[in-house]
Amino acid sequence: MLNVECSPRSCAPDFQLAFRMVQRNIVRSFMEQNAVELPLHDQLLAWLEEHKKQVLYGCVAAAVAGAGIGFYNWNQEQKRIQSGEAVTRAMIVPAGARTLSAETLLKVANEHAGTVAGSRALIQAAGVLFSEGKFAEAQTQFQRFLREYPDSSFAYEAAFGNAAALEALGKTDDAAKAYADVTARNPSSPVASRAKLSQGRILESQGKLAEARDIFESVARNEPGSPAASEAAYRAEMLKAKLPAQVPPAVRPPAVSSTNLLSK
Repeated sequence: MLNVECSPRSCAPDFQLAFRMVQRNIVRSFMEQNAVELPLHDQLLAWLEEHKKQVLYGCVAAAVAGAGIGFYNWNQEQKRIQSGEAVTRAMIVPAGARTLSAETLLKVANEHAGTVAGSRALIQAAGVLFSEGKFAEAQTQFQRFLREYPDSSFAYEAAFGNAAALEALGKTDDAAKAYADVTARNPSSPVASRAKLSQGRILESQGKLAEARDIFESVARNEPGSPAASEAAYRAEMLKAKLPAQVPPAVRPPAVSSTNLLSK
């Protein structure tokens, strides 16, 4: 029985290799069984007549394999459409409700795991849980997103959400590290500047004023004109007022030796 449960990338090379092997066997068989020199046209007709069942079976096998690949592509497209429709329905706020349903979104994420639609449902569910104040559950889903979709374009948002949930849970040390991880993932991302601000705010709350000031000044210097830069510049100035003024060390005069005194 022909197995068609494979992707086009895995099916096509195997099918092409098998087809080439059959082709070579056909040519070899043709040359061995037709030692009598006949016109090429007559030789081909004679050989096809003798091997018409073999040719027919080969054509049928090729047709079935092609149909299998076509069905796979069609089935994948239908799944993509269905998952997209499921996310669209889940994104509709129910009548009488104020927010989206995290439960509905998680159901879509589970049913369509591994798809773009599933990833969107999962990140939305985590965001809804966070907005509802369910920070532990939100962090769990943000971490799940990072495990299941590490290469997604939403990975930065998930990493930031994970850090924000840790901060909301009072785990400030872990949150500061998580914010630093967001920045390390993509320093040029708009999310990175917000992560730096949050990291600086945590350091400030921990009394690490100099470290916080350095972070704020970095954001203000590297992203001039942005909202993040404006906030960072303001916070940096506030911290400068709290920090003691850095007075340069006094220059000591050279010591006078007894030899110098005698020379005078």
